[in-house]
Amino acid sequence: MIFSIGHLNHRFRGVPRFKYKFHFIRPKLTSVGLENNTLCNRKCEWCPNNTNKIVSRDMSWEVFDKIIDNLKSMRFTGRVSFNRFNEPLIDKRLPEFIGTVRKKLPKTHIYINSNGDLLTMELWKKLREAGLNYANIAIKDAEYPEHIKKIFDALNWRERQAFGLHLFNKNKTHNWAGNIDSNYNTPLKKICVLPFYQMVIDYKGQAVLCCRDYSREVKLDVMNSSIKDVWEGDTFEHYRRHLIKGNRTLLTPCSKCAP
Repeated sequence: MIFSIGHLNHRFRGVPRFKYKFHFIRPKLTSVGLENNTLCNRKCEWCPNNTNKIVSRDMSWEVFDKIIDNLKSMRFTGRVSFNRFNEPLIDKRLPEFIGTVRKKLPKTHIYINSNGDLLTMELWKKLREAGLNYANIAIKDAEYPEHIKKIFDALNWRERQAFGLHLFNKNKTHNWAGNIDSNYNTPLKKICVLPFYQMVIDYKGQAVLCCRDYSREVKLDVMNSSIKDVWEGDTFEHYRRHLIKGNRTLLTPCSKCAP
């Protein structure tokens, strides 16, 4: 069936053009998050880890290599990040992981999200030499810790462009798909674009729906399939088809999610 612009405008009347464009054109995967380990050294009140006991698990080299080789076969050039609900710096292998990504996927943007507690100047240099493009240091306290200030002050102008600092505003957070109590009424009648560009893969090699799916309510195996097949598969397509219209009621965990 051939859709005319008039037909599209009628079907999606009142919906901005970019939203229904995603519905008909298969979106491109541009961001892959990797859970290199499961632990975090903090128990922040706005994070589900605060009320859950976390068992220490590491992503194996076998799983990691298969993911990166899979992305290489796709000629992936987007962002590779090392974070889920974990603190990536706990994992001593992180510089090696980053170096492997840089070698096999030279055009990617490599990113970490960290609380900065374990960061030292020596580690910062190792991460950068391995190929890290950017570190987002999210501080939960009212001001930056002294060791972070010292590292930042010692950096030249160019290095500071790769060293992001922000104070976390606990009043502007979300409920992580219902895993944190909030005052939001769910389900929201609101679109979500996360499954249109992002895939998050846990330490087992399972793709979860998005970065907010804390409980892994949607799990898709990319070890015995492929990242491309999962990304273009029925499950992601099903969620996109509903989320582009803001229909969350029958979707898990989207029906419980609030920004």
